[in-house]
Amino acid sequence: MGPGPQWDPLGKSQMARDARFAALKWYETGAGSRKDANVGAQGHTHALGRKLTRVQSCEAAVEAICQTIAVKLVAIFMLPADDINLRQSPTQYGVDSFVAVELCNMLVLQDGAIISIFNIMQSSTLAALTLDIVR
Repeated sequence: MGPGPQWDPLGKSQMARDARFAALKWYETGAGSRKDANVGAQGHTHALGRKLTRVQSCEAAVEAICQTIAVKLVAIFMLPADDINLRQSPTQYGVDSFVAVELCNMLVLQDGAIISIFNIMQSSTLAALTLDIVR
């Protein structure tokens, strides 16, 4: 599905107004689309997207994405934030295919990053996963 009038929130199509279709929304990949990827289904700007527009280096982008993934894992598994170690495997924290899908959806909506659930499941560490996302 590509860009078109179905994504106009004031148009006749229900797709732009219904959050169930947010994951289907077409996002152009590349540096010019970073601003568009920061806006979610309801028009809310996401913190990760704002952070990434201000980063000056690859290391800063990795750090911002690491923090966002850690916050998401803390929220999902109700862990103390200090328990998340970026040198551990995602599966060490109980990341299964359902959580991997949740992480994929979060990254697409907040950053426009396209990553497969297999990359998440097979990453040796959370830091390695973040490097894959930045590349």
